[in-house]
Amino acid sequence: MQLYYSTGSPFSRVARIVALELGAPCEFVEETEFPPKQVEAFNPAMQVPTLVDRTRSVFGTKLIVEYLMTEFSAAGTGGPPPFAAQMTRPTDHWRDAQILIALEALLSAIVARSYLIWTGAEHRPDAVIPYELAPRELKRIYRLLDWLEGEASAAGFLPDVFSIQDAWLISTIGWTEARIAIEWRGRPGLEAIIERYSDRESVQATNLGVWRPDT
Repeated sequence: MQLYYSTGSPFSRVARIVALELGAPCEFVEETEFPPKQVEAFNPAMQVPTLVDRTRSVFGTKLIVEYLMTEFSAAGTGGPPPFAAQMTRPTDHWRDAQILIALEALLSAIVARSYLIWTGAEHRPDAVIPYELAPRELKRIYRLLDWLEGEASAAGFLPDVFSIQDAWLISTIGWTEARIAIEWRGRPGLEAIIERYSDRESVQATNLGVWRPDT
C-alpha cells in the first residue's frame, strides 16, 4: 500500500497522521514536484494525498481516512489517549460529522485564500463579477473558527480519544503557522487541543516546518 503525499500539504498530513496512528502498512511516497506528477496515473484530480492499495486507488482526504480506519480499525493505538476507533460516534454521529465538515471547509478556505494572495489574484479590477474572494474567504475562516471553538474542549473534540477531528485541526493550524498568518489564537478550546497533542508522536513525525512561497 502506498500513500502519496507532499510534505507541505495539510491534507496529506491528515492522512499521514491517521496512517501512523493506526500502524497501517503504508509506504509513504513523497511527491517532490508541484503540481504533483506521480499521482496522475492514479488520481484524476491529480492531487495529494492519494492512496493506492493493490489495484484500488483512493483519493479525497476524508475518504482515505475512512478507508484506513475501516481496513485497519486498531482501536487503542497511539496515545495516551488512544486514537479513535471511528470517525464519528454512533451516539452523536451528526454532531461529530458536522465538526469534520466544518474543519474541511476551514482548511479549504485557508488554502484558497493563500493561493489567491500568492498568485496576486485576490484583486482583479477587470473581473466580470465585482466580487473579491480573499475578504470573503477571510470572513468564512473566522466564522468557522468561532463555530469550532464552541464545539471544542480541553479534552479534544471527542472525549477520551485522539480523534480525526483533532488531527484535522492540528494539520490546519500547523499549515497556517508555517504558511500564512491567521488570527486563530484567543480561542481557549482550540488552543487547548493544539497544546494537548503537539508532542504526540504522529504529530511530530509529520511536522510541516516553515516555508514561504518565495523561498
